[in-house]
Amino acid sequence: MLPKPAIQTPIRARITAPTVQIPDSAGPGPRSNDLAMSLLPPPLDGAGAAACGPASISIEAVRFTSKRNRVTVSPGEPDRAMVKQIDSLARGLRILDVLKTAGPLGLSDLSRRTGTPKASLLRVLVTLESEGFAWCGRTDRLWRASTDPRIGGDRRLTGRLAQAAAPALDALCQRVLWPSDIGVYDDGAIRVLENSRRISPFLVNRDIGRRRIHVLPSAMGRAILAWTDPGDRDRILADLRLRGDPQESVADSPDRVEALLSATRKAGYGVRQKGYFASSKWESQVMAVALPVRVNGRVVGAVNLSWVGSAMPEDRFVAEHLPALQRAAEQIGTQVAEAAPVGE
Repeated sequence: MLPKPAIQTPIRARITAPTVQIPDSAGPGPRSNDLAMSLLPPPLDGAGAAACGPASISIEAVRFTSKRNRVTVSPGEPDRAMVKQIDSLARGLRILDVLKTAGPLGLSDLSRRTGTPKASLLRVLVTLESEGFAWCGRTDRLWRASTDPRIGGDRRLTGRLAQAAAPALDALCQRVLWPSDIGVYDDGAIRVLENSRRISPFLVNRDIGRRRIHVLPSAMGRAILAWTDPGDRDRILADLRLRGDPQESVADSPDRVEALLSATRKAGYGVRQKGYFASSKWESQVMAVALPVRVNGRVVGAVNLSWVGSAMPEDRFVAEHLPALQRAAEQIGTQVAEAAPVGE
């Protein structure tokens, strides 16, 4: 006796159109991907006439091998087992994740960590860069994941700031000799995008680009908080309170925060807290002043100048070098604004 063919269950779709019968060309048999479809008549209104209007489709999909063995997918939702993964997208997301957790990284290191050949990896990185998800440092040639800064609101802003800042910081260092950085607020810390430390004759924190700098004790953090929009400032302070880092304990006291930021505005620049260091105690000898970087009037980051405190008192350093720092901050903001407005 021949086996009975499997009973196939059709996909039913309701549309506002005349009834159309789709012939079943799949044939009998337990084939898991065979689908049949029948289109049902449109619903009737109260008078019994067909409802009119734009076509609207509601589909109940059924993937089956037999009447007894079927999987029903909720209306309008495709069967995930039948959707093919986009391998190139998955590879790009894995590379981006490595950059976020382990970056900045050079091409060789990133290739080793991801198991991606350099030629393929470079194509992925260039694509991520063009869409604003990653960027390559001009000075160190290391790749980094872009951020969605709380200030600025444009993921492409990170790369644009770095590109505009690199030549400006180099020119500033050649003029004043001391090194400088440009940084943005990023998820509870100040993140350095570019610096001129490699060309400075003074050895001051050469690995600063790999560190997360505290906000309230740092010159750049104070400059950003003092002159940013109130809404951005409130969000940053809320982040700091939530994290509970002892270095950011001032954030728990609104009165102390306001006193600190008022003093910063009165001075006209942010200054690093004396004795502060991010990782090495030797850094406690370093001082810094910083100014905000504005793009179309909005604070998007800060640029600083660092020096060894024993070499020069703050008032003398400010008198000699703050005007040059101000010009660099204005130059960077103008170039970024001309390249593309913030929030485009």
